[in-house]
Amino acid sequence: MSVITVIGSGQMGSAMSVPARHNGHEVRLVGTHLDREVIDRLRIDNYHINLKRYLPEGCKYYQLEELDEALQGTDLIIGGVSSFGVDWFCENILPIIPEEVPLLSITKGLINLEDGTLISYLDYYKQHLNGRKVSLNAVGGPCTSYELADLDPTTVCFCGDDIELLRKLREMFRTDFYHISVSTDVLGI
Repeated sequence: MSVITVIGSGQMGSAMSVPARHNGHEVRLVGTHLDREVIDRLRIDNYHINLKRYLPEGCKYYQLEELDEALQGTDLIIGGVSSFGVDWFCENILPIIPEEVPLLSITKGLINLEDGTLISYLDYYKQHLNGRKVSLNAVGGPCTSYELADLDPTTVCFCGDDIELLRKLREMFRTDFYHISVSTDVLGI
């Protein structure tokens, strides 16, 4: 099985632990500087104070200063920040992601540049890679964190540039309640 490190213990990033653990993967959930209380409580009994649900048994929880440990041997990084955390993620996380480890972003929406141009978060991340070669992928669709955490049937699409990688990611997360299609049409998704 794979090791999945989620950086950002918000509701959706944390909910991604449900299908990942359902499929037997190791999940490491890392809080940002805003998530100290969330991680402290999760360490007690797996209860997420914002999602108001218990996360699956077997998840491992890390404070931000333990990020290096959480990244050791990881096969996938999930960017679990909201749109308000994207700049923080670009400044603090993108520079340290190993180039051989793909990123799957759960942040939905578009960035409105100063000139009024709208671009995807993946394009925004690409602008902050400074020539580094990290595989950038995203999740799109109507799925909410509550639906995913409650095992309610829902559908999403994983998108990025490499269709074979997307198929591999789909297999990591697909369950009888989390239905995933794949597409290289990032802007469309």
